[in-house]
Amino acid sequence: MRPTFMFHNNPVRAAGVLVQTVVDGRRLRLFRYVDGRAEDIGGKTDIVDENEVDTAVRECVEETGGKLFHNKHTRDECAAVLRGLLVNCPAEYNKRSKYLLFKLNVDPDILNQPMKRFGLHEQTEWGVLDHYYKWVERPRYIHPRLFGIL
Repeated sequence: MRPTFMFHNNPVRAAGVLVQTVVDGRRLRLFRYVDGRAEDIGGKTDIVDENEVDTAVRECVEETGGKLFHNKHTRDECAAVLRGLLVNCPAEYNKRSKYLLFKLNVDPDILNQPMKRFGLHEQTEWGVLDHYYKWVERPRYIHPRLFGIL
């Protein structure tokens, strides 16, 4: 059974990360596109998670192949960097979807990393999921879990 964590007395059943940076006064956010819809990087809690940070880190590493910060990182290196950054990261909660979104501000140098580091597919427990990543200010179609917290 999937665990439920608490954030400010609210149940958390899923968590993720929205990576963002500012360039020339523009806030760019890294979105994962699946079926034409923009998503943050995240998903449901899992039995291996001890808290909401574990969920966000695990999902982020899975969905980026551990290459979020650098194309030469291992999954463990990515997880360690991300875990350290999320400790003091602001988060917002979507009550309807019981979703906790960590809004992670990063140095604009991350834009120098090649987007192909993420690949075009994620291997999931139920099959292959096609996806791609893109830096944008405001996406046109967003995942419902982001409603009201973007």
